[in-house]
Amino acid sequence: MNRPQHSIRYAFLVIAVSVLAGCATSTKLPTVETQAAAIPIEERRAGFDKFWNAINDNFYDPSIRGLDWPAVRAQYLPQIESAATPDAYYAVMSKFAAEVGDSHVYVRAPVETYDRLSDSVTGVGMSMRFIGKELVVSGIRKDGPAERAGLKRGMVIESIDAKAASIIYADALAKTPPNAHPAYFSRLVSRLTRPPVGTEVTIMVRNEQDAPKTIKVVSDTKSVEPPTKVRVERLPSNVALIRMNQVGFAPILSFRQTIIDQKDAAGIIIDLRGNPGGAVAGVLGVVDPFLDSTEEIARVKMRPMNPLLSVLSFGNTDTSSPLATGRLFEREYAGPLAVLVDENTASAAEMIAASLQDYVRAIVVGRPSCGCVTGLFGFTSLPGGGEFAVSRMQIFLTKRGSIERKGVKPDIEVPLTLADLQNSSNDRTLLAAETALLKGGNATPAKVSAIQ
Repeated sequence: MNRPQHSIRYAFLVIAVSVLAGCATSTKLPTVETQAAAIPIEERRAGFDKFWNAINDNFYDPSIRGLDWPAVRAQYLPQIESAATPDAYYAVMSKFAAEVGDSHVYVRAPVETYDRLSDSVTGVGMSMRFIGKELVVSGIRKDGPAERAGLKRGMVIESIDAKAASIIYADALAKTPPNAHPAYFSRLVSRLTRPPVGTEVTIMVRNEQDAPKTIKVVSDTKSVEPPTKVRVERLPSNVALIRMNQVGFAPILSFRQTIIDQKDAAGIIIDLRGNPGGAVAGVLGVVDPFLDSTEEIARVKMRPMNPLLSVLSFGNTDTSSPLATGRLFEREYAGPLAVLVDENTASAAEMIAASLQDYVRAIVVGRPSCGCVTGLFGFTSLPGGGEFAVSRMQIFLTKRGSIERKGVKPDIEVPLTLADLQNSSNDRTLLAAETALLKGGNATPAKVSAIQ
């Protein structure tokens, strides 16, 4: 049996365009000094116009989601012209991108771009998020400035550089356009932990005894190994836990072998929490081993392609292509299956969770996912060392349509609490999935409020 030609052409097209996409090439480390230097106004205008035109010409929706696109340009150009410093320029560019309201139309600041290109992580070494209106430390980088200074997961942040958490919340809300994607607010907050190298940040926290404490940390940068894409652990219950923190072409064969190796497990849990996604075509390699028939799990739509890309895709000018399963591999595992998701499960990772849920193959456990399911082909450089991305692919899941801005709703929801962050050894989401699988692998939609 032959795989549908459109799927073959689509996969080739994704590879071809990934190679051709314009990418930022600068890997100069942003520092306090470099980020204080003004960007010439001509460069600021040119970068803005390049981004505006890229959205106008390539965004999958020619109507730009119903926006008066020339009017948006007129609104933001004066702000670009007055934003002399890199921080000010990238703040305006980010807000401009957020007007589109799409998860894959965004701007990376110079620090974020440097980290992507150099396999580094720059910042104070922690992540943070709001639980309600409380700002809390949600993650700590091992041996990073925050850990060395004594910061811990679950600490409540009272202020950063004398700015109260309530003001940080209000500022981020004020900088979020009405049309912005729901994830934009969180991105704004997270950027506060990633200043240029050498920046001193003063953080006031409440510790476990609820006592205030002031901690000073200095941003640094550290090279990291490219993320391990698949890691396997056999739990004491004989359930196999497979962690994936990226979706790509390379893991497809290794993932299949991983599933074969775990056939004797009492169940399999695929942990996609924090997985930002990756290659859309990589979704097939993860979903295929669990399905026993050909299924079109999604359809990808684009604006009409240019002549060069038409040649690279064997003359196919159809802007709608299916993603179908059941041809790459035979079904390798028919036992109980669960998928873990959270608000940082995005893009291709969400497609995996949704597809396995749609075909009643897995229960999904955790918190609603990002709702960040469109597609891009690469990044384009901006003055000052940053870059931008533009969505070119609109993705419709066969059984539920687009989940952009909607996300995947878990069958078993496990809300995040402050206690979860303070006691990382008690993973209630994992425990809920493990319990459900050992009870037979079936679950009705529910909310887990207390799992000891």
